Amino acid sequence: MQKLVYAVAGGSLVFIMLFATMSVCIAGVIYLVARWRSHHEGQRGDPQLGVKTAVGFFAVLAFQTLLVSLVMLIFGLLSEGSDDAKKDLLRVAAGLLVPSLIVLGVHAALARFTNHGRFPVVLRLCEGWNMLVVGMLGFVALTALFVGLFQEDPDKELMRFLWSFAIVYGAAWAVALVRFWLSVQGAASGDASAEEDIGAPL
Repeated sequence: MQKLVYAVAGGSLVFIMLFATMSVCIAGVIYLVARWRSHHEGQRGDPQLGVKTAVGFFAVLAFQTLLVSLVMLIFGLLSEGSDDAKKDLLRVAAGLLVPSLIVLGVHAALARFTNHGRFPVVLRLCEGWNMLVVGMLGFVALTALFVGLFQEDPDKELMRFLWSFAIVYGAAWAVALVRFWLSVQGAASGDASAEEDIGAPL
């Protein structure tokens, strides 16, 4: 049990580092796609394209870090491992939770001061990227959970982790789908303000 607790803490940190590295490449792709689309549609160049790409990048990275910290936090509370192992896991979770909330809040606020209303492509691409990641991990979490539930004698500590994983990412996936549905409804009804709000980072 104690090994699983430390494995979760270490694996979460590795995931964040790998995701951050991969995200730099994806942010570059988003920038290029937005630049190409603007040119292809004959629009005037977006003077804040780079700034909004950076804002979206850090917002998505912070949001994913927040989800990881919540998984660790819930698992730390549910785990029956040693007290020292649980305390270490909860400390790591808190260390990830606080800065992710700060960074997410700051960049979501900064997005409101950009020209997103006139040029919404970049932040909407970031929103879609975030939805893809959340949906993929949410699907993995739900699949792993049900595979465990159908086992004859699953490891209880592992199941606690899978429940934590599925609860956090399942909820985030549901929120992402609701936001997508609201954006579609806003587009159908011609509510520009609703679309602008949904398109802002997270």
